[in-house]
Amino acid sequence: MNKNLVVAAPAAAAGMLLLGVPEVWANADLQLPSASSLAGDTAALLVDELVSSIGRSCVYVAATIGASFRIWDTQYIPSSKIFAFYRDALSKVYMHWSPEFPRGEEFQARVETGFVENGSITRHRCTPHVTSRTSADIAKSTGEATYLVMMLSGGAEWVQGGRSTLTTQGDIVVIDAVQPAKIIMAPSPFDAIVITIPKSDFDQACRESDGLVNSLLQRDRTPLRKCMHLIADRMISASPEELCSLYNASVSLLPLEAGCFEIEERKDSGEKQHYLLRAILEYVDQNISGGDLSPKSVAEKFGISTRYVHKLFIASGVTFCSYTTARRLDYIVRDLLSPACRHQPISSLAFRWGFNDLSSFNRAFRGRYGCTPSQFRMRADAG
Repeated sequence: MNKNLVVAAPAAAAGMLLLGVPEVWANADLQLPSASSLAGDTAALLVDELVSSIGRSCVYVAATIGASFRIWDTQYIPSSKIFAFYRDALSKVYMHWSPEFPRGEEFQARVETGFVENGSITRHRCTPHVTSRTSADIAKSTGEATYLVMMLSGGAEWVQGGRSTLTTQGDIVVIDAVQPAKIIMAPSPFDAIVITIPKSDFDQACRESDGLVNSLLQRDRTPLRKCMHLIADRMISASPEELCSLYNASVSLLPLEAGCFEIEERKDSGEKQHYLLRAILEYVDQNISGGDLSPKSVAEKFGISTRYVHKLFIASGVTFCSYTTARRLDYIVRDLLSPACRHQPISSLAFRWGFNDLSSFNRAFRGRYGCTPSQFRMRADAG
C-alpha cells in the first residue's frame, strides 16, 4: 500500500530550504504496509523505511500517514537545526510555546499527532526541559484550547493560575491554553499523551470553570482514564474513525471528571434522552449495512449535534463506534452460521454489513471472538 511520506531534503540535493517560512516539502512515494497492520512503534518503522529508501543524506522532518496523522522526529535532524525544528513542531501541534533547551545535553524529541475534527491527539516524547506559554505566545496564537495531559512516564511541574501542580506517571492534568503556563520537566525522559481540545467544544459553563485550569484529576479508574490509556495503546494502529471516537469520548467525559458543573437529575430530561436514544438505535440498526453511517449522518437525521450523539451513547456505556461495530459483527456471524451463505466470500459479508476495509473488520472480529473469520467458519462447519 502506498503511503505518502512528507520529507524535507537537504538544499544541495533537492534545491529547497531545509527549514524556514514558507516551508517547502518534497514528496516520496514508498511501498509500505498498511499502518494499521504494523505492530509496535509503527511510525518508527515508517521512518526507517524512508531512510533506507532515499538514503541517510536526506534529512527526515515529518511523515504524514494519511491526511490526518503527522510525525516530527529529531533523530535525523542536524544538531544545529533541532531547536528550530522542535519549536516549529510545537507551534503546529499546540500553538505557540517557548522551550528552553538544556545546555550540554543532547536533545531528542518525537511528536506523533493525529488531527481529529477540530482538535488533536498527540504522543509527546522528549528530553526533559523547561517550556513556557507566555503572554506573547498567546497573542500570536489563533483560537482557544484546553490541553488534557496524561503522563506515561517521567514527571513534571505545571505552573499556571497562581498554583503549582506536580505530576508523575499515571497522573492526568488539565491546562488552559489561554492563560500563561510553565512546564518544568523532571530529569527522567518525558512521555505523555496530550489531547488538544478547542474551547468551542465545551459549553459556556465549562469554558468559565476553574476545573479546566491547572487541575489534577483523580487517579481512580475512571472512564476518562481508561479512554486515555486506550489512546496510548492504539494511537497509531487505530483507524481514523476509532481515533475520532476516542477523542469525542474524552471531550465528553472531561467536564464531568473535572467538576465543571453539577449534574441535575431531571426526570423529564432523562426520559427525553431515553426515547431519543432508542429512536437513534432503531435508525442505526435499520441502516447498519451502510458504509456511510456515522455520528454526523445520525445527527443530521435527528436534528441534533454530532457531539450530542456521542454523549447519548457514552451515557449508555458505549461509544458510537463500538456499538455499530458490535451490531455489524452480530449480522456477519449470523451469515457465517447460515447454510445459505456458506459459499459467500467473507469479504463480501464484511462489505455487505458496512465495513469499509478488511483490516478493520478482521481486527474487530478477532478482538471479539478470539479467532479469524475463516477459523470461525471452519469451526462452525465442523461442528
